[in-house]
Amino acid sequence: MYHHALLKLIGITEIAIGLSTITGIAITPLTNFPTKHLSVMIFVITTSIISVFLGIGIIKNNKTAIKLILIFSIYIILTKILIFYGLMQFNGEIITFLPKNAKNSISLIYHSLIVIVFYRELLSPSS
Repeated sequence: MYHHALLKLIGITEIAIGLSTITGIAITPLTNFPTKHLSVMIFVITTSIISVFLGIGIIKNNKTAIKLILIFSIYIILTKILIFYGLMQFNGEIITFLPKNAKNSISLIYHSLIVIVFYRELLSPSS
């Protein structure tokens, strides 16, 4: 029960992240916030859509979605570590209301949780 609820929570979180990002991009032209380059916008929209579909797959306990979110989360963790050590920078970020260090810390914790939960999911005998 606990594990199933955690899977659903992560799935819902992925859907919320994707939809809120898409919504933010859609209303950006209505605000005074500067828009980003088309390539950045396409990347963000694409990853947002993928996030929504991964969230749906996770809620449905789809093993492919679980494997993909696990791979993506490992990539994000490695990226955040490089950012914290000053070895990588992103200059094309979409508008964020959190300080970069707070945003990166939250992302690192969230994706670490995903790796822990889904790695165990893939190794469980019922997989």
